[in-house]
Amino acid sequence: MTDDLATGQTNQNGEANQNNQEIKGGRNLFILGVLSVAITVVLSCVALFLYRYSGDVYLDLSRPKDLPTEEEIEAAAKNPKPEANFSDSGKINEDTLNEYLEKLKAEIEYLKKFENPFGDKALSNESLGIPVETEE
Repeated sequence: MTDDLATGQTNQNGEANQNNQEIKGGRNLFILGVLSVAITVVLSCVALFLYRYSGDVYLDLSRPKDLPTEEEIEAAAKNPKPEANFSDSGKINEDTLNEYLEKLKAEIEYLKKFENPFGDKALSNESLGIPVETEE
């Protein structure tokens, strides 16, 4: 008995041949997955390009007027602010400890300028060093 089905032939007992259906289904599922990933990557790239090209990236900054100017960037590059960089595997000696304590004292003195250093005003524009804009 031979029946031509869309997915295969029948055997002598009249049962459809499942192997061809499973192979075609697996291949179709793989193609669907690859196409889905490809479409997602292409659309994401297009969206990111438009986002950057249109300038909308600058709208997402919390304070777009606080972006540094080229002069500020160059000045910061010429005179880098000293940072406390201590090696996590370095030896602790008297010089390292004194350097750490000096930096700690400077931070403590800065915090003492405020009435309540752990209150709400600690996150104000003034305490964070953000210039306050005046509306004209």
